[in-house]
Amino acid sequence: MENGYPLDVIFTAVNHRIKKLIHNKSNNNIENDDNPSVGETNVNQGKTKTTRLVMPYIQGITESITKKLDNNYSFGYRCLNKLNKFIKVQKDSIPLFDNSNIVYRLTCNNCDATYVGQSKRQLKTRIKEHRNNIKLAPDEHSVVSEHIIHYDHKFNWEHASILDKEINYHKQLVSEMIYIKEQKNSVNLMKDTELLDKAYLNILEMLR
Repeated sequence: MENGYPLDVIFTAVNHRIKKLIHNKSNNNIENDDNPSVGETNVNQGKTKTTRLVMPYIQGITESITKKLDNNYSFGYRCLNKLNKFIKVQKDSIPLFDNSNIVYRLTCNNCDATYVGQSKRQLKTRIKEHRNNIKLAPDEHSVVSEHIIHYDHKFNWEHASILDKEINYHKQLVSEMIYIKEQKNSVNLMKDTELLDKAYLNILEMLR
């Protein structure tokens, strides 16, 4: 998941691998049963062998996945909210607009329209570009500038919010697309989410 793979790809690969291991183990057990060594007993005879599968627990999603898998598995869960997310080394916090490698959101002062973007540069640099874009020729206007001109609205530049911080560019793009999809009244273009795998869309629908 940390490398950006969709859940359905992850669980298909895991499921395939587990079945292969079970099949190989079953074949070995059959060979051992046919040729028992002196003094050996088959402690698993008459019992159904189960394989333990450990997966991250995501409320509403993990349950639905475990129900679809057969009964030959026993499940263990691990928490995504590890202590290192809450216990931080005491460092000076970075001012909001000095943050870089981010996914951010801009909001309109006059309606509920929002814009989600990503930037490897500092947020203040990206905000400056948004504000100056309206001075360019009409064919170079961004969707934010078009909203401002068309509706005579203003965006709240001073209170932009950071939705995610991610150094890896590809993960940053996936995060941006997910946050774009979560917006209720987005000014983003539809092509901004064309590369988002449908597996993420299914997860977002389950979480709503």
